[in-house]
Amino acid sequence: VLELVVDNPIVNDYKKITNKSSGTSLTADIDTNGWNDGDLAQVNSQNLSTAQKWRLEPNASGTYFIKNQASGRYLTAAQSDGVWDDGDWCKIYQNQSNLLLKQEWRLISAGNGWYYLFNEISGRYMTAAQGNGIWDDGDQVGIWYEQTWLDSKQQWKFD
Repeated sequence: VLELVVDNPIVNDYKKITNKSSGTSLTADIDTNGWNDGDLAQVNSQNLSTAQKWRLEPNASGTYFIKNQASGRYLTAAQSDGVWDDGDWCKIYQNQSNLLLKQEWRLISAGNGWYYLFNEISGRYMTAAQGNGIWDDGDQVGIWYEQTWLDSKQQWKFD
């Protein structure tokens, strides 16, 4: 049974979000033109960059918006073909009314300070994806249904 987090001490403070399986941090990818809507979320080795700092902003529905410090953009579940599929990517976008539901995340306790980040509209969990069977900087972050074999790839810690 997954436990929803109601009183959260990590709200409104920028923190790193570290994946349990990879030990790497959620990062807003920047391209050569600076920050753009649609840039990918990925995992990278931990560093001092504000591209790895995120803030939970509470929503009236009990969900959170997750804002990146460097870009000022929000973590967004992005459909690749107009329907929700396992493996759709997480991207960053400005907080826009047409994207709000895709930007709402529910924190669910996994125990011992780890959390699942559940995207409400897709019904899927934020998941770190290994590109070639080993962890590399730049591996993408997507959404998948909860599955036992993905468990540690779907757990995140705020530090």
